Amino acid sequence: MKARFLMTLILPVVGSLTPPVALGADDQTGLRDIRGPVAYPLDPVLVALLLLIVLAGIAVLLRWWVRMYRRRRAYVPPVPPRPPWDIALELLEKLKAKKYLEYDKFDQYYSELSDILRRYMEDYFGIRAPEMTTEEFLVSIRHHDAVAEEHKALLARFMQQADVVKFAKAAPTAEEADQSWELARRFIMQSYEDEEDAK
Repeated sequence: MKARFLMTLILPVVGSLTPPVALGADDQTGLRDIRGPVAYPLDPVLVALLLLIVLAGIAVLLRWWVRMYRRRRAYVPPVPPRPPWDIALELLEKLKAKKYLEYDKFDQYYSELSDILRRYMEDYFGIRAPEMTTEEFLVSIRHHDAVAEEHKALLARFMQQADVVKFAKAAPTAEEADQSWELARRFIMQSYEDEEDAK
């Protein structure tokens, strides 16, 4: 095969000279351009099958996402808070079941009993009783309108008796300790019943 090429010579003189150069190219075969891209024939069945697979995959992923979203967002009704008197009465029963009085642990008994009452006062009346001293507590209930006058007297008597046992290390009789427990229970029951009557 012989090809014919043209060469261009650039000379320092003005203009250029392009002499034809024959390199033995065959004039009949000559040079041709490269072929263009070959079109790949698309099979419509194959295209439809691939499209169905992709759509099925998207549907599976979408269903999985919806399930996970619903699981996370499933409505769980909130548990209504227990009334403070229920909690306090339950704690009083648990205190009695500990049998501190049988082992003469009066200071622990009165500490827990006064803590139960103080927490009840905070939860029910909004008085920050657990952080107060007895004197501060008695002053705050004196000025609190929601606490009935008879309850103020019950609380004052109970708190003073509890302080004598807790801090002066006085040893009450088992009857006095039971009376203190009953006094706390009666206060809780009466304050709850007063609210029910007011409704």
